[in-house]
Amino acid sequence: MCVAIKKHAIDINEAEQLLYSPFTMNTLNEIGANKALIELIHAGTELEDLESLMPSESTKSILKMEEQALNIKNPRFKKK
Repeated sequence: MCVAIKKHAIDINEAEQLLYSPFTMNTLNEIGANKALIELIHAGTELEDLESLMPSESTKSILKMEEQALNIKNPRFKKK
């Protein structure tokens, strides 16, 4: 998703509708997903605010999120 935002294939609002939402965070939490993955989704929920307040920081945040996503080796979903 970060790559799509960086390449302007989608905007932050669309990314929030597709992935970066409290609903996604809750669903991942319910299925026992890796905490790092949930935190990454949470960071995505803050992108629109960050972009409106500090546009230069939103670009840095997207790059950081991309790096974090690549470092999640195993999302560790646990059956409940």
